[in-house]
Amino acid sequence: MRRRSDERYNLAIGQVSDNQSVNAGENAGAGQRGGFWRRYVVLLHEGFGQAHYDIMLELEPGAKLATWQSPAWPITARTVTRRLPDHRREYLEYEGPVSGGRGRVRRISGGSCAVRQRGDDEILVRFEGDAVMLLTHEGGGQWAWIPAANITLDGP
Repeated sequence: MRRRSDERYNLAIGQVSDNQSVNAGENAGAGQRGGFWRRYVVLLHEGFGQAHYDIMLELEPGAKLATWQSPAWPITARTVTRRLPDHRREYLEYEGPVSGGRGRVRRISGGSCAVRQRGDDEILVRFEGDAVMLLTHEGGGQWAWIPAANITLDGP
C-alpha cells in the first residue's frame, strides 16, 4: 500500500479515502464538483478505422459518459487522447456490435473510480486499485492523460 501517495491524492481528490464505499454513484466524498466514486469502462473498439480504446467516465451521477479515444490501455506514460461526444450509459455493461456498421466493442476494464474536476480543463481520476490519472485539456478535442507516477498531486 502506498500510504504517502494516497495521502497526497486524498488532498487533491476531496478526501475520498480507501475505507469509503465504492458503490457506483454513491456519494462517498466531499467537494463541489466531484470527489465521489463513479463508474468507468474501457472498451476496445475494432472494425471501424484503426483499432483504439474508448475510455468512458461517469463524471456526474446518472449522466452520459464522458468519452476519450485512446491509442493505448493501460496508460503508462503521458498519452494524448481525443475527446469524443458523450456516450450512453448502456456502454458500462455493453459488448458487441456498434450501430451503423461502426465495428464492435469489447470490454477491457471497468469498475469504480473517484473523479474530481478542477475547472473545465483538468480532471483527476483515481481508479480502483489506486491508479491515478491527471487529464488535462490541450485545446480542441485533445486531452493528455498523465499517470500519477509522472505528476505531483499535492501542488497548488
